[in-house]
Amino acid sequence: MGGVIHNFPGDHMANNNKSACNSLKSERALSLIELLIILAVFAVFTVVAVARYNSMARQVDEATVKAFTSILRAAATITYANVALGNVPGSTIQNITIKSVYDNLEDKGGIQLSGDNTFTATINGKNYRWHYKPPLTVEDGVAY
Repeated sequence: MGGVIHNFPGDHMANNNKSACNSLKSERALSLIELLIILAVFAVFTVVAVARYNSMARQVDEATVKAFTSILRAAATITYANVALGNVPGSTIQNITIKSVYDNLEDKGGIQLSGDNTFTATINGKNYRWHYKPPLTVEDGVAY
């Protein structure tokens, strides 16, 4: 009896089921690894996207501050020119004020007068100010 191998009905199916289970387990493990790789790639893309967004938001703020600076300087220049040309009766270059420059802003765009010779504005939740030195100088905007 020692050398006799018995083949019972369904034995070949049991062996096939075992290999099918092993194959299924390895496919699930491979799928899990693939999923983790995909999640890692998405995480890297997310980090890069957030960094680029923050960089672009900072650039937008800087460009807006520069635009406001240009607008304020243009208003100061227009005020100076109008006074120098005599278009503002009774005014002289010596009595140009921040209020007269502010009044020459066609669209205030959120720019406010604040304190003595200072313009202020809030850009994307950050406060900025521009110092005015009569009759013609508007300093670069700075956050405060």
